[in-house]
Amino acid sequence: PVEQQVSFFYERQIVEWEQKGGVERPKLADFDVKSWFEERRKHDNGGYVVSLLLDKDRHEPITEADMALAKRFMKEKFLIGLSKRMPASFERFDKYFGWFDNEKRGECLKTFGQLKAKGENDPKKIEVGSELWNYIAESYKYDVELFNYAEELWEDQATTSWFWK
Repeated sequence: PVEQQVSFFYERQIVEWEQKGGVERPKLADFDVKSWFEERRKHDNGGYVVSLLLDKDRHEPITEADMALAKRFMKEKFLIGLSKRMPASFERFDKYFGWFDNEKRGECLKTFGQLKAKGENDPKKIEVGSELWNYIAESYKYDVELFNYAEELWEDQATTSWFWK
């Protein structure tokens, strides 16, 4: 989640084609990444993805019940794929959805294999464990918690027989 949020910041600095609805923010050109996160933290509940899953306003606080529901949704409704395990994720999707016998399978795998995970093209990386990285992680603590849960589910889904039936 930290890498995705940093990537989001840099994308918003340069994006010119997403002008609809005030998405483009030319003012970001004058912001450094820490200032941007400090500003966002004033108005954000720390759970962008959690809020999306629950259709919850991002200004409303996230509760323990919200987190439990988001995790339940993820466990019951999601097939987990991880960008840091991209080949294995595609293999999992392939098996689950039955794509292995699709005549365009090779073409699809080649196309998807060329895609980069969010954050891989950032002009500036933030060192894991640095003061700024920790600040961003705390700012998005609910999304970090949900992501960590998704990593657990990744492992669980690999061995859960009901999932592969």
